[in-house]
Amino acid sequence: MTLPITSAQAKALIALKRHAPDVKSVVIGAAAVGHYVTLERATADVDLAIILAPQDLDALLTPLGWIRDQRMLQRWHGPDGFKADVLPATAELIEAGKIQLDGDALEMSLVGFDLAFEHALAVPIQGSAETIQVASLASLVVLKMVAWLERSQERRKDLGDLAMILEHGLPADDDCRWDPTHPVGAAQLQYDQQSPFFVGLSVAQIAAVSHRKHVARFLTIMSDAQRSWPSVMAREARYTGEEPDARVENMLRAFEHGLNAPGR
Repeated sequence: MTLPITSAQAKALIALKRHAPDVKSVVIGAAAVGHYVTLERATADVDLAIILAPQDLDALLTPLGWIRDQRMLQRWHGPDGFKADVLPATAELIEAGKIQLDGDALEMSLVGFDLAFEHALAVPIQGSAETIQVASLASLVVLKMVAWLERSQERRKDLGDLAMILEHGLPADDDCRWDPTHPVGAAQLQYDQQSPFFVGLSVAQIAAVSHRKHVARFLTIMSDAQRSWPSVMAREARYTGEEPDARVENMLRAFEHGLNAPGR
């Protein structure tokens, strides 16, 4: 799949890359997820993680015509209506796991950003010879779970994105579904369990103990029957038909099965 961004977004990302070729940036968020699976919602902005000291961000972006939003300091507006949420992150900040914004009034988690940078893929920008770094699907799962844990009431859309990843992260025609030598095929799962199991395997391949504790916490909260989060996840994914909650619960169990598969 191509990266689902507008022409204005593509131009802005290309301009950033050419302006600062030595500054590493990676697309995260819904735009990145949309490279792997089709989302049930549109996104008007691009989420970017940039390896840069926070105090150096203005000097990097203002020459490109980007203007910082005065109410949402992580948001930038650029030419032709371009919008981006930008999080600068040095190695030290990523190790600390958080960043302070708005004069320390706003704290945002950076857990999983190390995975996003380490496992980023070069994705072609449609209509251009340029590529842009995009976070891997497995790292996006960790980022989405962490973001939801941080602000569960505000970020319910992340649950819908996660449902789409679990359900469609493994393409329907992928040979590993029937390959007895592959963990997916060898597990002899029902078809609707194969993709979330595969996503769990993928997360297990890259996640360290520090990441896995957040994933485990996410799964624990989602399994709390009194809080009915699977119902919210089903609604955010726009599931219809019979027993949408059970559909989500089945996927979460298969994901956990893959996450904890022997040898992972």
